[in-house]
Amino acid sequence: MHLVDYSNESEEDDSVSPTYEQLFENSGFSTEKRPLENALGVIFNEKMNYLYPKITTNWDRNKLERVNSEIWNSYEKNRQKMWDFARKCKAKLRIMNVLQTMFPDDKLEVFCTGSTINGCCSVNSDLDISVSISNLNKIKKYIDVLFKLKKRLIQQRSELEIVFGSVEVTRAKIPIVKLKMFHRSKNPLSIDISLNNYHGVRNSCLLSAYSSIDLRLPAIVNILKLWAAKNNILSSVNGYLNSYTLVLMTIHLFQSAVNPPILPNLQHIYSDYFHKFEESEFELFGKIQNLPEMEENHMSVGELLRLWFTYYDNLRLHKIEIDIKRGTLYKCKQYPFEERSLIVDDPINGENTARCAIKMNEIEEAVSDAATRCMKGNFCLADIGISV
Repeated sequence: MHLVDYSNESEEDDSVSPTYEQLFENSGFSTEKRPLENALGVIFNEKMNYLYPKITTNWDRNKLERVNSEIWNSYEKNRQKMWDFARKCKAKLRIMNVLQTMFPDDKLEVFCTGSTINGCCSVNSDLDISVSISNLNKIKKYIDVLFKLKKRLIQQRSELEIVFGSVEVTRAKIPIVKLKMFHRSKNPLSIDISLNNYHGVRNSCLLSAYSSIDLRLPAIVNILKLWAAKNNILSSVNGYLNSYTLVLMTIHLFQSAVNPPILPNLQHIYSDYFHKFEESEFELFGKIQNLPEMEENHMSVGELLRLWFTYYDNLRLHKIEIDIKRGTLYKCKQYPFEERSLIVDDPINGENTARCAIKMNEIEEAVSDAATRCMKGNFCLADIGISV
């Protein structure tokens, strides 16, 4: 379902797919990054209007309702449950108690980050923890502290009434302690502990806010994670996508590929709130207040899933840059010399969250295959490998 050149067709026919170049020509999308002036801070590309007849036609209403039910049932089945969240909170508390014995004179704060609190978590997912320690501001100190923490955790495991599997320190860009914790559960809890990871806290806060606005976001993300895992393209280590990128791609869809938009640009509306750096400077994970008035979008989750695959199939993923901080996407001007990757800007630090996604042929083929399958009139989740 990739784009073909319809340059000889009438431009007035909205059912005809424009070329890749036409998607950016005379549209809201731009090759230049520029400030936004509208209240919601998002740009809708009117050239994408041609997709909507395809999304809404050739779909019996009863079959659409079945797909909607499948998506919501899958979300309910796979979302993080209260018992799962509770055991993560207990694990966080135990780790905090250990840290307090190590730093009795320092101001110490421990935050859950990542999917655990961003609203898009699956049951039995990992726990990411960021530890804020005052007067600790050098990477070398981070490594030293993490090794001491590893040693202390092993020493005190009997007092903590828990059993650890492997405990290791990784010297990554953000050094972490990785461990597996067993406690009255058949499923071990994998935990990653980082120090002063303000970026992780801030992006978790932002995604949590987006998820709280509309439950269609975590419902669609749940399906995308299952689909990507089924197609073996959910592994940044192996050159594919990561969950964070899928969330950002879905937020972009909800901002710029639907009209009216489902999600606003929160960093545009609440720039002071989301641009602050230290955790202590803002109330974490509070409910977003006083959103601008938005026209309601009535698209169902089934239609949105169909749109997700069709939209990203019609865009050439390796030639675009997605930026939810500016509420739009851009046509890339430069490409890597040998390897090509999807570019999805981190809304907090601007880095490419999909920089490891270099196996673009396989990713694009999986998206195209799903787009073809979901456009069938009798489409159901089993067609893209998801059992409900």
